[in-house]
Amino acid sequence: MTVHSRYTDGSYYLNNPSWDAEHIPSKLSCFSSLCTSIDGFHSVIEVGCGSGLFIHALAEQNPNLNFIAYDPSPFLDAIWKELPSLNNLQFHNVSFTPTPTPNRVLFLLIDILEHIPDPISFLQSLAQSYPNCSIVTLIPLELSLASLMMPRSLIHSYKKVGHIHFFSSTSARILLSEAGFSTVSSILVSRYRFSSPIGFASRISFLARSIVHKVLGPEFLSRLFGGISIMAYLEPS
Repeated sequence: MTVHSRYTDGSYYLNNPSWDAEHIPSKLSCFSSLCTSIDGFHSVIEVGCGSGLFIHALAEQNPNLNFIAYDPSPFLDAIWKELPSLNNLQFHNVSFTPTPTPNRVLFLLIDILEHIPDPISFLQSLAQSYPNCSIVTLIPLELSLASLMMPRSLIHSYKKVGHIHFFSSTSARILLSEAGFSTVSSILVSRYRFSSPIGFASRISFLARSIVHKVLGPEFLSRLFGGISIMAYLEPS
């Protein structure tokens, strides 16, 4: 899988020294809501695992399953070594390359598709190499009326966290369908669960989004303001 040089030359690490670790508990909560059990899989593979905290937590909860994590950033090996060692979890400090197998494999693509130059081809390669795979993906929905009128937030996402694709709920579902996957189940999650607002303006914005979310729902909020992610459980069509 081709990755941008920002993930290996240190620029992403400088902009994101925590590797999004502070948001892992909320993401795990969303995962638990979507997937009540993963016992039926032979192995679980996370592509672009970052800090490794997400897959490490799942491996702790499922000691009888085999977990494998990939990320090419040379700055992560030291972070992974600080995690408690688990016999059922392997970290690989390389870019992921599909290895065909008929086994049931669950892929974790958590905040990764927006970084990949050709996400459709990548997803198609998984379906071809792993015909019995399933995928759990988390995709930020950043295309909204607000971001199109004032694209500062999109520019920020590109410069700080390296997003090269921006999705609405509709375009995200089209992408997954065009790649040959059916959405078995999905949930829309407010990304503002992942962080607390800082400063007066942020608090006002947070309050406005909270009201829209409560009154009109997450789908409308994503179209108006963004700030929503979709977590989906997928299987090959």
